[in-house]
Amino acid sequence: MKLTGLRTLVTCAFALALALMIMIGLFSYRSTVLLVKSGESRQRSNAVQKDFQRLLAELRDAEAGQRGYLITGEEHYLEPYFSALAGLDPTVKEVRTLSAGDVEEQESLDALEPLIARKLAELKQTVDLRRERGFDAAQAVVLTDRGLTTMEQIRTILN
Repeated sequence: MKLTGLRTLVTCAFALALALMIMIGLFSYRSTVLLVKSGESRQRSNAVQKDFQRLLAELRDAEAGQRGYLITGEEHYLEPYFSALAGLDPTVKEVRTLSAGDVEEQESLDALEPLIARKLAELKQTVDLRRERGFDAAQAVVLTDRGLTTMEQIRTILN
């Protein structure tokens, strides 16, 4: 009888140890999965932030090119403006793709896209006015502060 009771006790002890090891393994696996997901989420978030900063840099480049052209009337000052125009749309699309699962970032983009369009329209208007009617006509639009206000709204969203 003693031997059977001892076997039962040892069997129960091993079963309990095995159950504990399985539970520890499952908890470890779950923690690892959560850690990997957290890392991926952080990496995606960093990529979105980087693209938001790239959007701001491209808008600044567009402004710098426009400003140089407005002051000088020299076409080569528009190179950063045209480079920025080419880069903005792909950057917005990339941010939209990267932030597909994040409602807050999608809402920021929804608010940002019309502002970017408004800023680009203002830049184009002043460049066209400088070409067609001269410095004073372009300066009159700049002095309305529409572009400045729009850029401040864009910075607020991006920050």
